[in-house]
Amino acid sequence: MAVSAYIKNSPTETEHYILTPFQADGTPPSAFDEVDATLLPLGRGHIRRLRKVAIAANALNPTAVHAHSSFAGGYTRLALSRRQYRIVYTPHCFGFERKDLHPLARWAYRSVELLLGHNTTVLAACSSAEAALSERMGSLSGRVHYVPNLPSVKSSEGSIWTESTPLRVAMIGRISAQKDPQYFIDLIGEIRTHFPVDALWLGDGDVALKSLLHQAGVTVSGWVDPNSLRQELSTAHVYIHSAAWEGFPISVLDAHALNRPIVVRPIGAFVDLDPNAKTPTATSALIDSLKSTESFSKWTANNRLIWSDYLKLNDSSTQALALISAWGLEASSIGKASRPSDIIEKYNMNGN
Repeated sequence: MAVSAYIKNSPTETEHYILTPFQADGTPPSAFDEVDATLLPLGRGHIRRLRKVAIAANALNPTAVHAHSSFAGGYTRLALSRRQYRIVYTPHCFGFERKDLHPLARWAYRSVELLLGHNTTVLAACSSAEAALSERMGSLSGRVHYVPNLPSVKSSEGSIWTESTPLRVAMIGRISAQKDPQYFIDLIGEIRTHFPVDALWLGDGDVALKSLLHQAGVTVSGWVDPNSLRQELSTAHVYIHSAAWEGFPISVLDAHALNRPIVVRPIGAFVDLDPNAKTPTATSALIDSLKSTESFSKWTANNRLIWSDYLKLNDSSTQALALISAWGLEASSIGKASRPSDIIEKYNMNGN
């Protein structure tokens, strides 16, 4: 979703090429079906992927190479040199922030990031918290840009809660340790001691964790298409984001775009957010508001004001300007590559 928004908010002359693992049938991932870019297979295996990145960069001679996520950042910064290419890296949450790893593994991730930071032209952080964390890493200091994420849905109004109906609460994401279903279950349980709750998890994932959700009376939708996701989210009276670590979740932006009140846990991604929108303060205020439709409406309005102020830079114009700066387009020509057909032919000839 983040990559799709980046492409939509790029200068119109910009050509985009995406290296991504293809599916078992040899086709690109469906997530890129409507993305205006040429898709190239990244292949399987770490060594092969390093080679693919080098071959693609040689074939394209790009203005910038933008790596998304820890593994992509590793491949790019090991395969290429920032002396030759403008290497832009967006972690979308550093690997060393994972709470499910042994402390030694987190230390190893951090050490690798510090080392590879020397071969990074720009760290394009997806949140102000990620930008601040990157600046504190000595190898990246002075080369950090903030490139905000955007919602994946258009703004609209959602369902309105009344005290005669159960409170519908939703969470979006892969059912995994990162999204922490148990934390969601505990919050739902706390609210249910005061008021009936219809809980919904939009997503799929780990079988054991999904079973815990079912046992706690949480409906699990499975993977749904973007339109169904928007429709389901718009029916929720509250969006609760239970993740234990994040870069910056697009699902929170989607909930805000649909005018849903939002409660998150106090993690690094939201370090500078008003405590009144974070647990436990927000949970207590939400429960107190359920005494009447009017009080819930007031709580919702206050919550919306907090999030509107917090997300004021998460708009397309801010992202577009940030990308131009991160990619160095103000000092470089745009679209330096050949025709897509020429690139694919050159890439395939050298990449097998």
